[in-house]
Amino acid sequence: MKKTGFDSWQNVFSKTLLTGTAIALAAPAYAQQSNNDDQSTESTASEIVVTGYRAQLLEAAEIERSANNVVSVITADDIGSFPDQNIGESLQRLPGLIVIRDEGEGRFITVRGLPSDFTQVTVNNAQIGSSDPDGARTVALDVIPSDLLSKVTVNKTLLPDQDHDSLGAKIDLEPLSAFSRPDSFTARLTGQVTIGEFASEIDPKIAGDITYRTDIGAGEFGIAFAGNYFERSIQLDRLESSSGGGIAERDGFAVPQELDQRLELGKRERFGASVSLDYRIGTDHVFNLSGLFGRLDDDDIRIQQEVELRDSSNSETISIGANSGRFTDVDLERLVFFQPRVEETYAIHFDGSNLISDNFRLSYAVDYSKNKFTLNDGLRGRFRERDLIVDANWDRNSADFTIAGKGDNDRPDDLDFDFRPGLDDLNYDQIFIIDESRTDEIFSYNADLEAYLNLGDYDVTLKGGFKHRMRDREFLRGEREGDPDDATGIGDLTLADVPSFVPDSALSSSGGLPDNGAFPQLEPFRDLLLRTRDALDLEAGDRRRDFTADEDTLAGYLMADVKFSEEFSIIGGVRVEHTKYDTVGDILRTVNVAEGDDDIFADQFENEESFDNEYTKWFPALHFRWEPNDQIVTRLSLYKSQVRPNFGDARALQEASFELEIPDPGGDPGRQIITYDIDGVPTEVEVESAELERGNPFLRSLTANQVDVTFGWYPNDNTSIRLAAFYKDLTNTFIGTSAGTAESIAALGFDPIDQVTGIALTEASTVINGSSGELYGVEISAEHFFSGAEGFFVTGNLTLIEASTSSDQIRDGEKFALPRQSDISGNASIGYEDEKFLVRLSGNYRSKQLVSVDGDDAFADVFTRDFLTLDLSLRMNVMDRFRIFFDASNLTGEVEERFYRGNDGPVFNRIEDFGRTFQFGVTASF
Repeated sequence: MKKTGFDSWQNVFSKTLLTGTAIALAAPAYAQQSNNDDQSTESTASEIVVTGYRAQLLEAAEIERSANNVVSVITADDIGSFPDQNIGESLQRLPGLIVIRDEGEGRFITVRGLPSDFTQVTVNNAQIGSSDPDGARTVALDVIPSDLLSKVTVNKTLLPDQDHDSLGAKIDLEPLSAFSRPDSFTARLTGQVTIGEFASEIDPKIAGDITYRTDIGAGEFGIAFAGNYFERSIQLDRLESSSGGGIAERDGFAVPQELDQRLELGKRERFGASVSLDYRIGTDHVFNLSGLFGRLDDDDIRIQQEVELRDSSNSETISIGANSGRFTDVDLERLVFFQPRVEETYAIHFDGSNLISDNFRLSYAVDYSKNKFTLNDGLRGRFRERDLIVDANWDRNSADFTIAGKGDNDRPDDLDFDFRPGLDDLNYDQIFIIDESRTDEIFSYNADLEAYLNLGDYDVTLKGGFKHRMRDREFLRGEREGDPDDATGIGDLTLADVPSFVPDSALSSSGGLPDNGAFPQLEPFRDLLLRTRDALDLEAGDRRRDFTADEDTLAGYLMADVKFSEEFSIIGGVRVEHTKYDTVGDILRTVNVAEGDDDIFADQFENEESFDNEYTKWFPALHFRWEPNDQIVTRLSLYKSQVRPNFGDARALQEASFELEIPDPGGDPGRQIITYDIDGVPTEVEVESAELERGNPFLRSLTANQVDVTFGWYPNDNTSIRLAAFYKDLTNTFIGTSAGTAESIAALGFDPIDQVTGIALTEASTVINGSSGELYGVEISAEHFFSGAEGFFVTGNLTLIEASTSSDQIRDGEKFALPRQSDISGNASIGYEDEKFLVRLSGNYRSKQLVSVDGDDAFADVFTRDFLTLDLSLRMNVMDRFRIFFDASNLTGEVEERFYRGNDGPVFNRIEDFGRTFQFGVTASF
């Protein structure tokens, strides 16, 4: 029987109570009053004078006690006290928040075990966009420098007057304001150098800000400006097998299909600026106009070697075991990829709040934000030798190979175990160019009206309003490849014909070869690629992955805040959001036919399709707050929220790729042989692969009925303890999956036989709605300052989560964890602070996570290993206005590691080593 709304809530309550949700936390010691979408309530943050780490935590704890919803906050000075490269890494210090790293730098945040695209990010409560390459809603937090911000608020429960675009949290970034500091004039300047363990470069950073406010007679005016410039040299080693088919089963053993060794080099330059203009007439009339800009230039160079074991079919494999094999017909490729990438974020915000009379307040806001990513003149060149014999070995966290000869096991007379390729055997046989642009543009406006009433002994605030948000996302990707042999003036080149070098890397790329893993020298090779492109007259016009998506949301709400006494209050209300979604994209099929090493024919079928979807969701909410005495605060939140599908998952885009080959008479008898027209001639061909990837424009939004119970205990000024328990009843979870049999492909809603080409699919992938899911969690956080050992302190938090989801379309309804969910996460700090000196050692931990689920085979599921980092911070005040600091990040030299579940034990998927980072600097305050 279908559950009614009442039955669903009753189920939520019973499960929550049975699992002990009487313990709770309103927010950690960093908590601060939520700054809601209407901004009608004056923030108390501007009244706080922060002097030292202990004073910060004590003030934050006091603010947390008056919050209506569960929030966590980091203030600007607190951000600066951690050895963090950006705001994303600072947020990982809060309970339930986990950072996801990219190129060794924290970029994305997951909250309470939910994926990062389930978290909304705003600037002054205005949503900012995403440049995610897969069309996710994930916001990269490394684009905006933390020096521009006065505080960051993490809303873990939502009130009816807030956007309902998150299940994890809503993170609001508030730029520096003249009213966020106690003095009428302040200025700060920071100089810093950063040294990375692998890059061994000295990278500069300079940051500064100025605030000024003055009484102009009719009110108070304030202006604030902040700027930041930061360079970071990148060098990291990565070994992966996630591309090229990932992992396959051969004779009952799990075998990686590719050994992909990468050395990433480059330099990131980040620039940011913010300005804020404020005008206030007391608290009756408040106006703010602010703007924020962040730009990240990433001159990325990938030096890459691929050993393609996927080319070796069952009959071409000489031997296979649990963690090793000897393979024939293997390609060896050495590639260099130049990727000059730029990402920019703009946010402009205006809001006003006017007290119309003693009983009414009108608030309003207009917001515009834009995020744009561009990759212009991306160039990749390849040197390749084919048909090699390779001995490969692998385990959970490593893989290596040795070249053992040349040949194909299907032709045993051609096997040559004495052959070892030299640089003159690696042919310059491909140039690949790419131009890419991703834009996310958001415009919104809202208005809210509050009425302050006194009903008998109760103070009541009634509030209602609306918000209209228009969001446009555009993905443009042009790419083209060419054969340098066809380029006039280039010639038939090998790696021996160009200047080469052996990269300084922890990875072994030699494979036992005498050249020690040589690659073309970077700048001469870039020039060669440019000359090849011009000679071939290549343009990135193959628009394989273009699509657009428009999302129009109209929301309204009503809510009431009833204060029954100084100790007890209830906020209740309902929000409704109507969403209209339109998407336009390409439906593309590409057929390539090869004979031996040569491509002999290509077909392409293309048309454009559009889809639209429309839905309305209601979100009721009740929030209870009870403060029985000066030491205890408790809260209970019952509410519903949603996450809309990712744009990439719901795109109107299908891309099918068919790789055909003229069959070898001695090939595998179980292969797929079909007849295909080649230039009008019916020809027998072997299907090497027939893969289809499709978006799902009709995905339903994921919704959750949620319960959050919190408890805070503040026995004295030296100690605070907060507990929280939460439950999320999930409906329509998003599951990315793939299938490789006719039956499982049909279960995903695909036709196993492509109707245009008549070729049976070998693999299909898409995103579907799971039937249901649930998440239980407990958060614990505490701080203690030792009275008997003045200056010493310990802080920490721990989050425990249990979650699962399932779909009848995936492995017969098998239950599995939510993507990017960690059962255990936490951090702890121990340190000492006095008037001149601060030292802190911090640790951050997260347990194993599920990354992706294979629709057919559990052995191909991908996980991350648990992750532990240690960081050290030192601060020393020199005179009254100067502070010197030293930060060391990732002291343990931790690496990011992913692995396949495997059959006889885990098999590596990706290992990334980014080393340690050290920072030295000085800050002057005026």
